[in-house]
Amino acid sequence: MRNFNLLILGLLVSFTGFSQTIKLYGTVIDEKDSAMIGVVISVKGSGTGTTTDFDGKYQLELEAGTHTIEYSYVGYQTRSFLVTTIGLKEKRQDVKMSEETKEMDIVVVTGTKYEKKLSEEVTSMEVLKGTV
Repeated sequence: MRNFNLLILGLLVSFTGFSQTIKLYGTVIDEKDSAMIGVVISVKGSGTGTTTDFDGKYQLELEAGTHTIEYSYVGYQTRSFLVTTIGLKEKRQDVKMSEETKEMDIVVVTGTKYEKKLSEEVTSMEVLKGTV
């Protein structure tokens, strides 16, 4: 019985040694082909990720399989890619991010401590429209 337990333990240890990790790497640039610093790259559903360096480069270790990789940055559209790493040692994934525009509601700036609605303000004010 003792030998059987040692055999099972040995098999478990050897199987964990065969788990393969793959290096996913690349560069993230914007629409002007400039490197983007601090872009968050994450493996969806796993909690693992990394960020780009000063040259827009990143590197991420993945288990063999198929993963959804998300690239996100404030003011830019989030990009997602399905990456399959079966049978590979490394994979290059370069990404070009594009800006995201959003319409904002009216912003009221007051000189008092308390927030007021625009309709409740009694002082004269001017509403500025956004320009593109």
